[in-house]
Amino acid sequence: MRFGFPIWHLEAFTLRRLVVRFNRKTRKVYLLRPPYLGGVAVHDWEQVEAGLPGVDDEGDTAGAAGGFLILGWMLERNDNPYAGTTTAVDAAFLGGPCDDYAQLVGFWEYIRRFMEEGPQAAPRPRRLRTRWPNPVSSLLTVFRLNLPGGIGKLPFFRVLRVIMFPAFFIWMLGHQLSQLLSYEGRFPKAIRRASGESELGSLLALIGYNLLPLLYTPLWVWPLFAWLDNQDPWLPWHWLRSWL
Repeated sequence: MRFGFPIWHLEAFTLRRLVVRFNRKTRKVYLLRPPYLGGVAVHDWEQVEAGLPGVDDEGDTAGAAGGFLILGWMLERNDNPYAGTTTAVDAAFLGGPCDDYAQLVGFWEYIRRFMEEGPQAAPRPRRLRTRWPNPVSSLLTVFRLNLPGGIGKLPFFRVLRVIMFPAFFIWMLGHQLSQLLSYEGRFPKAIRRASGESELGSLLALIGYNLLPLLYTPLWVWPLFAWLDNQDPWLPWHWLRSWL
């Protein structure tokens, strides 16, 4: 327990995701993380450095092959007593792995245009990632393997997914359990006010995203269990009718 819980704590009883919020009015970037990963942080947009994997210091993109977009800030204060320098770096990985360098640059350019030119230069995406834990999103998450540079689309990995589908299905169940044992967080009140976020809407979203998944998950867990254990899938409905 002494060594296992800190590792388990990375996947359960913690925030479901790390949140990065860009506010072009205050010219700030807000990071929402668990305390053991740095906690809530506020950084200046003008001091951000975008890390594009595979690009060298001279801007050569010959070795670029997509990957994760990394945003970093140089800090004048280092709270690590074992560090050999007084400065530190705070960084955040954004989104999922990009298939190629063009997609990676496009992702960064979308953020830059929003902060520099305004919402009219960065139209709302046609599709947003769901914040509701569900088996479909969990299966897609583990199925992607988070391989950068479009490696996951190679024929070898496509065949590997088919062959190892039972393992991916078990992995999906673990991912779904991790999502249910974690919680959706929200920024402190000062940041919510600076972002113009409605207090009532924020509270309702916090309750809904944390409570409703525990209520609708049995709707797909029980049929799966009934099928595996050769049980009547309508048994809960029969029990409910008998009680009424």
